Parts: sequence; structure tokens; C-alpha cells
Amino acid sequence: GGVRNLLQLSSTSSSSPSFGGDCCSRLTAGAIGFSSGLPLLLIDTGDSKVASKEVPIRATICSCSPGGGSWDGQPYQDFTAEALIKLRGSSSVQNKKKSYNVKFRTRSPSGGTAKLMVPMLGMPVDDEWALYGPETDKTLGMRNVMAYDIFRRMGRWAPRTRYCEVFLLDDGSGTAKASNYAGLFIATERITIGPDRVNVRRMDPDKDLSGGYIFGFENDNIESDDLSFRPATTLLNFVMHAPTFEDQALQGGPHPTPREQAALKWIAAYVNQMEGALLTNFPPAAAIRAKAGLLSSQGLTAGLPYGPNGPTIAAPIGGPGGPPAAGQGGWRELIEVDSFIDYFLATELYKNPDGYRGSVYFSKNVGSPIAFGPPWDYNEAFGVCCGYPIEGFNNNGVSSGSSGGSAISPEGWRFNICDQPERCKADPVDGISQYYRSTWRDSAQRMATGQRWQQLRGAALTDAVLAGMVDAQANLIRDAA
Repeated sequence: GGVRNLLQLSSTSSSSPSFGGDCCSRLTAGAIGFSSGLPLLLIDTGDSKVASKEVPIRATICSCSPGGGSWDGQPYQDFTAEALIKLRGSSSVQNKKKSYNVKFRTRSPSGGTAKLMVPMLGMPVDDEWALYGPETDKTLGMRNVMAYDIFRRMGRWAPRTRYCEVFLLDDGSGTAKASNYAGLFIATERITIGPDRVNVRRMDPDKDLSGGYIFGFENDNIESDDLSFRPATTLLNFVMHAPTFEDQALQGGPHPTPREQAALKWIAAYVNQMEGALLTNFPPAAAIRAKAGLLSSQGLTAGLPYGPNGPTIAAPIGGPGGPPAAGQGGWRELIEVDSFIDYFLATELYKNPDGYRGSVYFSKNVGSPIAFGPPWDYNEAFGVCCGYPIEGFNNNGVSSGSSGGSAISPEGWRFNICDQPERCKADPVDGISQYYRSTWRDSAQRMATGQRWQQLRGAALTDAVLAGMVDAQANLIRDAA
């Protein structure tokens, strides 16, 4: 723990011409004797404390990388850039070590802010990033890094990550001292639309409301200003993360804007149609909902009934502003089936207790079905105690049942644990696991899932590959740990 007394760091990397500045000299001037085999980030907020999830503060962020620093074999330059930074996370905001959301923004001539595209530690340029500070994860974030890497090895996009060590200057001195050392962090791509991220077309709602969307099932982690909806079939809480027309709202317009409202109504209707197709022949769905006290009379809404905007009835299927009615293809017509299978296999491989009940992301391109993924927030995966809320969480995760194991054991399935209601007393709905419990009754779907698993285990995810991934990550952070 604490700052390590190491040799003075030097860097052969030059600052990006777009940003300028010399981060390495600022670090070595105040933190003499500190060096690292990992990139360093210096976050200077003046004398302001980062203390809110809602209200960002202005900061200057710069990087200082070891000589010859590269990412995926490509050399990169260090940067200095203006940013807005705020706290991120749900329960983790109570931790001593915080995590942060960063938006790179520069002041525009009009007095507002303009997006600044930054190649964070050699990753593809973007303006939105997360800095994850693992405190409760004793692997120092390896669970998230591994989960995302596995999904990429399956041929899908997942957030790129980069370990780094952070100095947080919030005492007004402008000089990095040992007391400013904040620890090991993981710079992580946010789940946003872009050619190097979720590659769906940015929506023009005046032309086509069918895409592009990013949305997620967030359980009960809903903020008051989230663009949220609940499909009538399950009454799960979804949040539409994109499109958002942020600039309109910042300029004093309504939030949600009329264009956001139109998109929200459209995707709410589509998801309700998708759920109806998925769960038509799954009798437990209604019983699950009733047992949880969720009343179908609440109906299909866009905007939570208790939210600041009140309920908004979703667009009609096949009607004005709504998606077309599905044909005879059933749920397979509304979902990108290969992504549906891959998300399932990844979640079961990770044995993530929350893999079906929170931070479940989806995307939808123009004229395309819904894609499942990418993964997000896997700090409780890979067998970490104790599998809340599945029964046994108060007994070191120990439980047994028809799934063949507990919510955290290597043995058994995660998705069908709630087939035994007594194991899911705290959350009988269990999020989207009902999608998979329903489709698992289809022998063709089981066969397709098994074939995909055999394909992955034969090449991309062999035992040797998985073991090598663990070793590689451990070696990266050994000194910083």
C-alpha cells in the first residue's frame, strides 16, 4: 500500500501536438523517486474536490507513460487535455477509493464547452471515459479486464482497458506529492456510439427512429433524469443511454427533448414486442411478476411513473412513431441471435451473479434487430463471495439446487437458478434470466448454443488461452499491487 519508493521516471514520449504540456516533469518535480511500469495520470482539479455524481468539476488531465509505451503494439503519445470529472458507480461511491466518469471538454468561443477527442493511453480517440478504482475487488480490477477481453475474443466489441496509476491534485498546489497518490486505476472505454465503440449509426430522429440505440436493464439503479421505460411484459426498468441530444438540453431546452421522447417511445414499444415474443410460451413470467408485486395494470410506459416527467405511453406497434409489427419469425426476428447466445455463454463463463439482473446492455442499429452486450461491471464475477441476492449469499455463497451449483460456484448454471423460487426470495424476477429460461425450452436453441460453445473452446477460449490471460494481467499489475 501507499506510494512506492522507486526510481525517478523518465519518458521518451512527446506530448500530443493537439494538447501540449509536459506531464512527466510535473510528476517528477513533486514526486521525486516515483516511477512505474504502468502509465501515470495526473488529474488537477485546482482546489476543488470531486464529490458528486451529478455535478462535474473542471480538471486538467495529463498522462506520463514509460518510455516506449505502446498499446496493442502501437506506440502512442502522451496528452494534456481539459475535462469534466465526476464520481461514478452505485454502492461504490461510498468506498474510500472512488471511481470517476471523465468527459474531455474544452471551452468554446461562445462560452460553452466543446467535445475534445482524446486518445487515452493509446486507445482509440473518444471524449468519454471511465476511471475505475477497484477497492472491493481484491484482484485489483482483473475481473472487469478479463470479462471484457473474453468478450472481444468472442469477436465482439467490449470496452478496452488500460491499467494506470493516478495522482489526484485537489489541494490547489498544482504539484504532485506522495499524498496525492490515489492508487491503481483502470482507464476504460465507456459504452457509447462510435466507429471504435458500439458501431451503430447515430440517430437522425427526423428520418428514422429504428436506430441507433444503446440501452440497458439497470434493475433499480435509476437516476431521476434517466431516460427510462418499462415494458408491460416484465415491467423491468430500462434506461435509454443513446440517443441523447445533450447539447439541446444544455442550451436550456426541455429534458427529455422532443426528439428524445420520440426515440424513447419507439424503443419502449420495440422492447415490449421483443419480450412478448420471447416469453409467449413461458408461463412463469406472469407468476414471477405477480409474486414480486409488479402489477401489469401499470402498463407499458416510457418514463417511470414516479419520475419527474411522469408516464408517457409508448408508441403503437405498426402505428405512427412506432416500430413495425414483427412477422412470422418470432423472437429470432427481433433479436440478433448470435449475440444473444454469446452474451449467455459469457455470463455463464464469468458466473456473474448480476449478469442478468443489472448493467445489462443492448444496442440496436438502423433497421436491425437488438444485439445483446457489451458486458459491463463484472467486479462480482468469477466466484467472488457471495452471490447476492441468490439464497446462500449469507452463507459464503453456499447453496445447491437444480442448476447444479450456487450463484458463485464453478459448477452449474446461473441463468436457471430461479427455476426454484425458494432460491430467489430477494429478487424473484431475476431480470432478463427469464429470456434465457424461456428460450432454453427450444431444442434448436440449446443445440446452437452448444455448437457455439464448442467452437469457442476449440480456439478462442481454450484452457491455455484463459490461463494465459490471467497470467498476463497479473504480471502487468504485480508491482503496483
